[in-house]
Amino acid sequence: MSRFAAAIGVALLSTLQGCAALYNPDRDKAAQAAQQAFSDAAIGQAMQDERKVLLANQAERQALVKRQELALRDATLALVIDGTTPAYTWDMLRTETENRLAALRGAVKPQAQGCHPLAKDARQYLVAETEKAALGAAQVYLATIDSEQAMSLSCQAIPSALPQGASPVVAALLQGYDEQCAVVNKATACLASLEGSGGTLGAISAQIRQAQEVKAAYGADIAKTKKVLAKLIAEADTAKGGLGAAANFATGVEAQLAKLESIKPGKAKGSNPLLARLADEGRLASLEQKRALLEQYLAALNGAGNADATPPLHRTRLIADLVNHSTATTAPPTAGILMQAEFFRQQIDTAKVRNARADAIMHIAEGKRAAITAELDYLMQAQAHLKEAARHCDLAKPYFNSIARGSGSPCSNLASRALLAFAASWTAGRLPATQADYRLIEQDELAALDESEAALQQSESVLKAIFAQIAKLNAAGIKPEDIAGLWQAAAATVIAIRVK
Repeated sequence: MSRFAAAIGVALLSTLQGCAALYNPDRDKAAQAAQQAFSDAAIGQAMQDERKVLLANQAERQALVKRQELALRDATLALVIDGTTPAYTWDMLRTETENRLAALRGAVKPQAQGCHPLAKDARQYLVAETEKAALGAAQVYLATIDSEQAMSLSCQAIPSALPQGASPVVAALLQGYDEQCAVVNKATACLASLEGSGGTLGAISAQIRQAQEVKAAYGADIAKTKKVLAKLIAEADTAKGGLGAAANFATGVEAQLAKLESIKPGKAKGSNPLLARLADEGRLASLEQKRALLEQYLAALNGAGNADATPPLHRTRLIADLVNHSTATTAPPTAGILMQAEFFRQQIDTAKVRNARADAIMHIAEGKRAAITAELDYLMQAQAHLKEAARHCDLAKPYFNSIARGSGSPCSNLASRALLAFAASWTAGRLPATQADYRLIEQDELAALDESEAALQQSESVLKAIFAQIAKLNAAGIKPEDIAGLWQAAAATVIAIRVK
C-alpha cells in the first residue's frame, strides 16, 4: 500500500515544480508514461492466478473426499457380502444402519398410531395435506375479503376464532379448515417422530431455520430505514431555506445513512456459521445510496434533464461532506466527487461479493440437509427390509447365502434390497453431505481471498483513475485549484483504503 501512496505523491509532486511546470510538455510525457507503466503492471493479475490455484486445490480435495467415501462404502459392502459369519454380515449391516440413524436423528419419540412407518412417505403425505390446508385458508380469506373480517389463518392457532356475525358459509369453511389443520398437525408430529429433533439433521435444520428468521428480520429493518431515508431526501429536495436549513437537512440525511450502515443482524442463540456473513446488507444499502447521491449531483451539474437546474443547497453540502469528510467545504471538487464515486463503486462490489458468499453458504447448507434427509430415507428403507428379511431368511448363515438364493426367493429379494438401500444411503446421502462440509470450508478460504483481492482491486482502480486524471490535467494544462482537489481526493482515498 505504501508503494501506491508513493506513486500518487510522485505523480502529484511532478505537477508542482513551479508555475512554469504547469504547462510543461516534458511533464505531460512523464505523466503519460507513468499512467502506461501503472497499467502495464497488471497488479491484480497475481490475485487472479492465486484464485485459479486455490480453485484447483479445492477441486482436487473434493475428488479425494469422494474417492475416500466411496472406498469406505465399498469396503463395508464387501465385508457384508464376503463375511463368513452372521456377526460380520447380518449383525454388521444392522448395526451400521442403526448407528447411522442414531447419528442423523438423535433421540426419537415413539410413533403414534396411524403414522407412516417411513420418513419419505410421511414427508410426502405432510406436503400433500399442507397444500389442502393452504387451499382451505384461501377459501376462507376469499369468503371474507369483502368484509372487515378478512381472516389470515394458521394451523398453529386452531381452533380458529369465528368472527362475530359470520355467515354459515364462512363458518362451514372455517370448520373444514380446522379439521384439515388437525390432519396436518398430526402428520407433522409423525414426521418429527421419524426424523428426530437432535442429531445431524436436527442441527442443520435448526441452523437454516434460524438463519432464515434472522435474515428476514434484518431485511425488514433495512427496508424500514431505507423508507425513512427516501422520505427525508424527498422532503429536503422540496424544502426552502438558506444555508442553515441546508446544513440541517444534510446532517439529517448523513445520520440516516450512518444508521442504515450500522444495522446488523440480530444475535443468534448459540453458534450458527450460516449467520457469519450476513452483516453487509445494511452497509451495501448505505453505499448504494451514497453513490446514487453523487451521481445525481454530477448529473445536475451537467444539466441532465434541465439545463438551468442547479443542485439544491442541502445536496451541495451533503456531497461536500461525503467527499471532503471532516472539512465540509461548501464547494466539493469535481475530481474528488469522481474518485469518491469510484471508491463507493469498489466498496459496493466488495459488499456484493460478501453477500453472494453468504448466499452460497446457505445454499450449501440446504444441500447438506437434503443429502442427510436422503441418507435417512434410504437407511430407514434398509432397516425395514432387514426386519422383514428376518422373517424369511436364516440369520444363522452368512449374508451371501441369502442373496445367492435367487430372485424367486423372498429372502434373497429382501436381503438384496436392504444392501442396495444401505449403499444408496452412502452414495446419495453421506457422500454429498461430507462434501458439503468441505464446501463450507472452501467458502471460508474463498472469502479470505475475496478480501485480499477486493483491497487490491480497490487500490488499483482508484489509483488508475488518479493517474488518468493527472495525465489529463498535464495534457490540457493544469490549474492550481485542480491540484488542490487532486491532493485532497488522493489523500482521502489512500487513507480510506489503508483503514479499510
